[in-house]
Amino acid sequence: MAIMARTIICDRLFHVLADALTSVLAILALLAGRFLGWTWLDPAMGIVGGVVIARWSWTLMRDTAAVLLDRTVAPVEQQVRQRLENGDFEIADLHVWRVGPEAHAAIVSIVGNEAEHRVRQRLGSLRSLSHLTIEVRPSSAGRLGQQADVCQASEEVGFTVA
Repeated sequence: MAIMARTIICDRLFHVLADALTSVLAILALLAGRFLGWTWLDPAMGIVGGVVIARWSWTLMRDTAAVLLDRTVAPVEQQVRQRLENGDFEIADLHVWRVGPEAHAAIVSIVGNEAEHRVRQRLGSLRSLSHLTIEVRPSSAGRLGQQADVCQASEEVGFTVA
């Protein structure tokens, strides 16, 4: 938790410093152009400011795209798998994504005779997991039944399963 908070503070500090730097550079360039005749300095500082803003905006777009596209968060997914796969049942489907700075959501589909409350109990100590959806499939369905369901669903929407 402290690492994420520190990262957010550093990002905000960089943003404020970048704003201050571009403002100071613009003022210095205008003063140098006015009093020293260095008219080339104003466009040069504009380019420097543009590069600083472009760098910051690229990292912002990269980080937000991961959240907006629901990219799977591997460390949290591994923690969920470790807590659930103990031989009683198997994970048929698992998707974990970030919903906030230190908050994640998960959809878990398990095969087994495990009750939903036991699954919630096993995952309850994961502090970063703030929302959990659980689907329990009876173990009699097995992997063969899942494959048939997937193939049938894919034919309905026009996809092929390899």
